[in-house]
Amino acid sequence: MDISNHKNLPSERLGVGRRSTFTLSIDVSSKKVAWALALVALCLTAVSMAGHFLRPVLGEVVRLFGVGSDTGIPAWYSSLALFFASVLVMTIAAARKARGDRRYLYRWTFLSVIFLYLSADEMLALHEKASSTLVQPILKATPYSSSALLNYPWIVLYGPLVLIFALAYLRFWLDLPTRIQLLFFVAGGLFVGGGIVVEVFNGWYAALYGTGDLVAATMTHFEELCEMLGVTVFIYALMSHIGSHLRVSEIQIRLYDDRHLE
Repeated sequence: MDISNHKNLPSERLGVGRRSTFTLSIDVSSKKVAWALALVALCLTAVSMAGHFLRPVLGEVVRLFGVGSDTGIPAWYSSLALFFASVLVMTIAAARKARGDRRYLYRWTFLSVIFLYLSADEMLALHEKASSTLVQPILKATPYSSSALLNYPWIVLYGPLVLIFALAYLRFWLDLPTRIQLLFFVAGGLFVGGGIVVEVFNGWYAALYGTGDLVAATMTHFEELCEMLGVTVFIYALMSHIGSHLRVSEIQIRLYDDRHLE
């Protein structure tokens, strides 16, 4: 950590008196951040899985640590991780705009908005509310209303949106540096694979056998772990892109201490 002190800036910037500024520079390793986030994801999953066996003893207390709960600690962690990813994407968009590089500027900005929405969705379960309002009434009028694979009807709504997103961002992805391409691909595979593919089988199993046995619990935990690790890889890719390809080596936080001189 490098802290430097720049004193006595011109008083006209403040109007009266003088301003002392302290520039706080914090060195952050993208690999260390990624490993830390991955460790948190693994620990949350392990604690939640242990809670599955301790539920008869601890009761509803284990919901606080359950990965399937929308109000538990894992949900809060996932929401914050997605929000951090949104901030990093917006940082890339701002850096490109500041350099006059407007290629894919709107796609970077929209990607930041998407992750901001996913952050809110993690806590508010917006996808479930959307499915109950938009999808379920339609399914009830079709032969698929009792399909085990559609036990989570939000997949019917979000599945096509994911496909549209992939097609719209294909050229954007192809123009990324090769290493960042690969990291984005792995991150997307983990996140979508856990969020949609595994959830389809989870819904199919839950409709046939219920959600209380070890198999259902394992699939739920595997699904959530894939999502958390996908976000972790994405954050690592974004930080690597910022540091290596955009040549943004330092993001400064300036703390202003305003003092009126008598």
